[in-house]
Amino acid sequence: AHCAFELLERRLVLSRFYDLTLLRSTNEQTFDEDIIGSIDSFVSINDSAKAAYVATLLIASDNSIKGTAIFVDDAATAPLPPQSLNTNPAVNQAFAFPQINNDGIVAVRDRIAGSPPTSFIRTWDSNNLGAFNIVAGTELQDPYDSVILPTINNLGGVGFIGFTQGSLVSDVYHNPPAARGQDNPVLSVTGSGGLRPMLSDDDQIVVRTGSDTESEIKLIDAGVFDVETIASMSSGRWRALGNSPGISDDGQIVVFYGDLS
Repeated sequence: AHCAFELLERRLVLSRFYDLTLLRSTNEQTFDEDIIGSIDSFVSINDSAKAAYVATLLIASDNSIKGTAIFVDDAATAPLPPQSLNTNPAVNQAFAFPQINNDGIVAVRDRIAGSPPTSFIRTWDSNNLGAFNIVAGTELQDPYDSVILPTINNLGGVGFIGFTQGSLVSDVYHNPPAARGQDNPVLSVTGSGGLRPMLSDDDQIVVRTGSDTESEIKLIDAGVFDVETIASMSSGRWRALGNSPGISDDGQIVVFYGDLS
């Protein structure tokens, strides 16, 4: 009989057990005694496990729609009635596409009904309810017909998709100080479906350039206006590329999905 030993590398083995915290669900009552009717599928989480989301609120007395609201919750606030960042939800105002950074600042698209509708990219401070900043919009001083799909990094910089020339032209815009009028177009794109850009702390933006699965995945260095193709149908490796690619905070890792040829 023989006994042999092999020196193995040290590895972290993940447990099959995990901790699950239910932050929020429909039919819950808010701090203002409204009812959560639905929760939007776009949810964002930061490194402190604070989650930002948008919910449609119902008036408790008759279940009519009151409007949409932005919420931020974590395990500590989950047992408490949620308080919205926007203190006066309105039926003609719809929020969407929230993204939260590590300082608790939430970037979100705000759309107000009208002919034509008005849209804004705003940032909201989850540590100061009701406090917001307008990054871009579609009012007279703005160059846009529509703005959508915001992203925010941990330094407070913001990116988004803006439509101009009668909504015929769409571009990715970068706004490092998150200040109105400080936007820089960094890449032309097509449409809006699946284009959600993601901004890293070193001002790199990853985005799919169009609404269809044949569009390319691009990495934009917004600081020097350099663009690199990460994945493309023309390379022969891919039959389709998925939407909403991601990037790490430090800009070193890009994640996307697709069908290989």
